[in-house]
Amino acid sequence: MSTTVSNWIRLTQRLLADLRQIDIGYPLGDNVIHSPAAPRNLESLTAGMPTGVRQQLKEFYGQCSGLSWPDVGNGLFIESSDRLLTNQERDEPNELLVRGSSKTAKILVLGTDGGGGRFCIDRVTGKIIHVVTGTLSANRLEAESNQVSIVAEDLNGFLSRLQADLRAFINDDREHQYLA
Repeated sequence: MSTTVSNWIRLTQRLLADLRQIDIGYPLGDNVIHSPAAPRNLESLTAGMPTGVRQQLKEFYGQCSGLSWPDVGNGLFIESSDRLLTNQERDEPNELLVRGSSKTAKILVLGTDGGGGRFCIDRVTGKIIHVVTGTLSANRLEAESNQVSIVAEDLNGFLSRLQADLRAFINDDREHQYLA
């Protein structure tokens, strides 16, 4: 996967350079992939996750420290590993309950959509879930079913979707189905 993440970063950096050349009518923010920070031990965050999910997170955060794209759509943000390690202190949810369902998903909040929605990874399946809005209580996020969607089967798929959103934004593709 490291080759995949490396390629994703390389191609996405080119797209971000293209974005900086576009006049969108207002000053652009800092749309960046953050350089990797010192290696962090994500074991406490990824404990109990399937090996493939842990490996994808480890490789992603080994090569970058999240991203900040305030100008793409409503904004897309993936937290740094340092920030993920403080999720509990910041009262980020670690469970998701879709109202009307009896199942609770164990989640790790990875980032936000700039409008209050959260991107979460299902700690059991590795799927990436977008929760538009919900009620937070005691580290449990409760949301209506129409406010929750699976946006990717895994982290690699999510990265592909992020890159597609960036490309569509640059190309002013109004037919594109954005993540958020």
